[in-house]
Amino acid sequence: MEAVIPAPGIGAFSYGDIQGLDGLFGGRTIGFLVFDRSASAERARLEPYACGRIILEARRGAGSAVRLKAFVVDYDRRFVLKPVPVTRSRERRET
Repeated sequence: MEAVIPAPGIGAFSYGDIQGLDGLFGGRTIGFLVFDRSASAERARLEPYACGRIILEARRGAGSAVRLKAFVVDYDRRFVLKPVPVTRSRERRET
């Protein structure tokens, strides 16, 4: 990953804004991070641009835990979110 652009929500960007940002990164946008929001609600803002891209949904869990869910936006007569597994590395960095 080369860059993350913070925003109050995907809805803060218009379809044209998202296309323009993707152009700045040479068409290499792979997905979107949604924090404390429903991925399905945000998906509607991204259609059809998000088709084939990943939406990573991060939510606050108990304590300091972060719950992650990932989806790929697909099209099968309508736009759908297909869950994909999220795997966390078990390796820990030495400090």
